[in-house]
Amino acid sequence: MLGKLIHFEFKSTYKLFLILIGAEFLLSIVLGMSVNTNLQIMSERMTNDPLYTSSSSTASFILVLMVVGIVVATFMMIFGSSVQHFHKNLLSGQGYLMHTLPVTTWELVLSKVITYLIYVVLFVLAQLVCLVGIMIGTGQFIDLIRTLDFDWLVHALKLVLDLGFLELCAAYLFSASQFLLLIYLCYSIGNLFPEHRLLVGIATFIILGMVVPSLFQFPSIFVVTFGAAQFMHALNYMSYQTMTLIYSIIMNVVFFAANVYILRYHLNLE
Repeated sequence: MLGKLIHFEFKSTYKLFLILIGAEFLLSIVLGMSVNTNLQIMSERMTNDPLYTSSSSTASFILVLMVVGIVVATFMMIFGSSVQHFHKNLLSGQGYLMHTLPVTTWELVLSKVITYLIYVVLFVLAQLVCLVGIMIGTGQFIDLIRTLDFDWLVHALKLVLDLGFLELCAAYLFSASQFLLLIYLCYSIGNLFPEHRLLVGIATFIILGMVVPSLFQFPSIFVVTFGAAQFMHALNYMSYQTMTLIYSIIMNVVFFAANVYILRYHLNLE
């Protein structure tokens, strides 16, 4: 049933995502062509006039702004739609229907988090594809492919499969889901009140936004307070990245459990 919930989440947003990514890819190709043309013009003109500046670079600048705008719009669509669906499907009128489905509350929340993380991964991969689009536009893509050899591919594969790189990717993903679950929790807490739910949610976000980061310093406070030398010795073998990952996982579990608890035992759809 979890798979069906994820499919339902994708069904309502994938078309807009594909349209935005497609537009970004096309603009990336045009941007590459524009940059290549400007470089050729400037190279020819500066041969005769070293102080020459091309006004045609304005078009490239506008294209850059358009690409950046689409990138921002795409990410905001991914994040905004996830938050909107959480509120619409679980905390508003549709909640009566969603909570009668033969699924558990944790599956309803988890499906939205998984969908969001899949979109985040696809978003990052799409940016790499758009970089290829820029290379295609500049006419350097074929030359780049020709310079690649087997040793380079093996080195790139080792880099991707490196434990440190995978740990970094996991840390970013859990950080992304942590922030999403924090927003979910703010909505859920705001829903507990009969009036001024939005204001309560905003106040909750401000309070948790100040409290949660300070929890990252808890291990140091614990060591200073109780003199836990063995605990400190164990922390010395952990990198900052590893500690960040562990912290993000713990906060994900806490926020997820809090959301499920409120939705299951204190849901107020009035």
